[in-house]
Amino acid sequence: TPDARIVKIQAGLKAFGNNDMQLDGVVGARTKAAIKEFQALFGLPETGDPDEAVYVKMREIGLTN
Repeated sequence: TPDARIVKIQAGLKAFGNNDMQLDGVVGARTKAAIKEFQALFGLPETGDPDEAVYVKMREIGLTN
């Protein structure tokens, strides 16, 4: 089953401008690349992982709940 948090992060990435983001709950190459871009923009460690720091930042700026 898709991971709910991953889907939320993917939805946040899509809202952030990654229009081709698939909301499948799987961290594939496209999701990792988009997460790295997001992390770089906000000064987070560029791991490509949908970690707590990414989720918290998305909540802070209103991309997810």
